Amino acid sequence: MRPRLLGAALVLTLAVTAAGCTQPPAPPAPDVDRPVPHESAGPTPTPRPDRDFTVGTTDAITTTDPAVMTTGGSQTVAFSVFQRLMTTPAGQDLLKPDAARDCIFSQATVYTCTLLDGLRFQSGRPLTSADVKYSIERARKLNVAGSGAEQLASISSIETPDPQTVRFVLSYADTDIGYALATPAASIVDPEVYPADKATDATTRPIGSGPYRVTASGGGTWSFGRYEGYQGYIPASIVRVVLREYDSSAALEQAMMAGDVDATWRGLSAAAVTRQRAAATVDTATPPTRAASGLTPVTMAGSRVLRLAWNTGSHYAGDATVRAFVSQATGDRRTLTGLLPAGVTGARTGLFPAGGTPTPDKPNGAPLKLTLGYDPRMPDGADLAAELARSLEGTGQATVAVVPNAAGADTGAADLQILDERASTWTTRAWLERALGVTSSPHALEIATILTRGLPSSDQATHKAAVSQLQSFAAEDAYVMPLGQSDEVVFVRTGWSVDLARMGPGWQLDLAAFTKNT
Repeated sequence: MRPRLLGAALVLTLAVTAAGCTQPPAPPAPDVDRPVPHESAGPTPTPRPDRDFTVGTTDAITTTDPAVMTTGGSQTVAFSVFQRLMTTPAGQDLLKPDAARDCIFSQATVYTCTLLDGLRFQSGRPLTSADVKYSIERARKLNVAGSGAEQLASISSIETPDPQTVRFVLSYADTDIGYALATPAASIVDPEVYPADKATDATTRPIGSGPYRVTASGGGTWSFGRYEGYQGYIPASIVRVVLREYDSSAALEQAMMAGDVDATWRGLSAAAVTRQRAAATVDTATPPTRAASGLTPVTMAGSRVLRLAWNTGSHYAGDATVRAFVSQATGDRRTLTGLLPAGVTGARTGLFPAGGTPTPDKPNGAPLKLTLGYDPRMPDGADLAAELARSLEGTGQATVAVVPNAAGADTGAADLQILDERASTWTTRAWLERALGVTSSPHALEIATILTRGLPSSDQATHKAAVSQLQSFAAEDAYVMPLGQSDEVVFVRTGWSVDLARMGPGWQLDLAAFTKNT
């Protein structure tokens, strides 16, 4: 459990210092897969020498405005191009400073951050406390669910007594405010590029102060160049990186085998991952495994979390009986039984039905006519949608139309949506954000009280009880239901490495995580 502040009446002195912030501590060695040797994997494809280091993915970048990013694909831009005052290593709730030298509680409701000296946007313009204030206030005004903006709710006002100091005055004591400042929504943007009252369109080239800058884009290909002026926790190593989007697992796997990519990030189906692992050969050199494509598999343990969520605009969503029916009917496909994934402090299990033959209560009225949406680029998404549809229809109480989301849409207009998304940080508040954000839910008032009094408390017992109670309420309301948690695999070409701790807080792709071996 992360340390929390004690004695709300005292001056709080929790501080995160920036010592060594330009060079993060060495993380644990990546979990490199070691498959059984095979006699021959065939010739290893040779990458073309006329291109930059290339990462392939099926995740799509749909916006370059960090204040409105809700998907892992778009959040790649947030964590590669922009900075935030704070950050956390992937899958951890350990705060580290990024654009800040340090952030401390100078009073129970005052959180003060001091910026690093000499910060500049990639345009060359100095980055000051006024830009931080503008960025946070803008994110709160746009208030896009899933971006992390809701976690900034405790901020009452922002003061900038000098260009290096940002003072957050809180409406209540919130010991989680540092994590809120590590979310994509809290990215520091240039006021000359990002208007205060609306999101920029997808054609706007992002200007941040992060480790990479976008040099070109088009046709699903994004070119990044290392920003030499970056100061912060995760500096870039590779000078030029290309991120290329593919529309299917088959296309991405073909690119691997043709030597067109040097790394993969998501997008491969379970069958494709199995094929690549099974064809691996064992070498005596380091790294010890090499797939037939010439790329080494590296496992990100427990980084993928699948959930099923109601579209609150559905005419079925307000019916508690129908929500309970769907939760029970899909239990045979469920392997995760709590809304907090394993690894998040305070995660509970056994809150949702799983296994066996579903015996849901019959919903009121005529059989349901449901629509189920999914992202067609999601690995194995069509198969999962079909399985869930069969489970629901197998009760004899529903018919289900499976509908892939429109190209470029974060979510669809279906009654139910399969979510394959990343939390803005690896915290209770971030993972429950969507489940707790339904203002018309039966427990809305109790949830609001816990979010402002219990969850941010510096008292360990109060905080622990709040985490548990929020999970109970979310399970009873069943607007969001867990499906499963599983490992993901990154493939990296021999001669290159990936530092998993440098990924985004919720396992978003950060291009600075890749390095060339020396």
